[in-house]
Amino acid sequence: MPLGSNNMSSRPTKKTICYILSYRDPSYIRTYTLCQALNRIKGITVVYAINKNPNLFRYIETLIKLIYIRIKYKPETYILGFRGHEIFWPVRWITWNKYLIFDSFISPSDALSNEKKAGLLGQYLGELCYPLEKAILNHADLLLTDTQSHKIFFNQKFNIPLEKIRTIYVGAHENITIPKQNISLDKPMQVLFYGSFLPLHGLNVILDAIKQIKEIPVKIILIGGNKTVSKQITLFQKKNKLIHFDYHKWVNFPELCQHYIAESEIILGGPFGGTGQAQRVITGKTFQSLAMGKVTIIGKVSEDTGFEHQKNCLLIEQENATELAQAIYWCYQNRKKLSLIGQEGKNLFLHRYSVAQIASELKSIL
Repeated sequence: MPLGSNNMSSRPTKKTICYILSYRDPSYIRTYTLCQALNRIKGITVVYAINKNPNLFRYIETLIKLIYIRIKYKPETYILGFRGHEIFWPVRWITWNKYLIFDSFISPSDALSNEKKAGLLGQYLGELCYPLEKAILNHADLLLTDTQSHKIFFNQKFNIPLEKIRTIYVGAHENITIPKQNISLDKPMQVLFYGSFLPLHGLNVILDAIKQIKEIPVKIILIGGNKTVSKQITLFQKKNKLIHFDYHKWVNFPELCQHYIAESEIILGGPFGGTGQAQRVITGKTFQSLAMGKVTIIGKVSEDTGFEHQKNCLLIEQENATELAQAIYWCYQNRKKLSLIGQEGKNLFLHRYSVAQIASELKSIL
């Protein structure tokens, strides 16, 4: 992942910002877009304490880098990226008396307690994590999250002042060149969903919608999920005798963009699950699809997003398989209109959710 080309061999003369990360996936889209945005801001030099090793050694690796940076470069401001909860307290100690921005992004305790991310055990762990998470949020100097809805959530659930929380949208990989697709109206319309199939994504909603449209020539492609999800999808396909249906457990990101997204007419951005978190997020796949000019079916959230039904996307109620099926069917009936909707979606992305917009927001914070 390109994180900038800042020369760390000599003492920088600009204001120095240190970005800290210790995560199993250092190339995660949240990290990528924040670092890309930081590199665009004039008047600052960015140095990085980011792990390369994805295993548990990553925590030690990051902290060693951070200590080195603190001593040599003396940054004025530090940003601890998602997911930084595990190393927050040693980071807070190392950066003591300096400004620490914490990317809270989403709430681990809520994901465990209410999203049932780890089943019944996770619900109990979520309750135990709550006071720890609240202490972390209170001891950071400023918090980042990904939507206005999450900003309100952190204010209400953890009693964090609204002025201490800033919204930075997730964004997407913007510089992906894909071959121009000559869509044949004689072939089945390709519809794609990819993701980890968390409860917020609404797998059952997607599968129920597929059943409702199985008589029309639409090719459905699903990518991602664990063993349980894989088994559920495979059984679903066999039971419903679906012809135009493909499922893949994993596809690497370049192939996902160059092949699957590029060749699909419709991307299911979601979320469709209707959970608490689903009501507060704009998914990464939604941003990526919009950035690539693809028609995106999006589950409504409770804030102003700029999404307009049948203008720059298709916007539907969550937990509603019938609406999802109707949206796909409308696309099938109006395939000649899809390229224009995709372009309008891309225009919205560039105007409101691009790395340039993220950089502008970060500049106002820094």
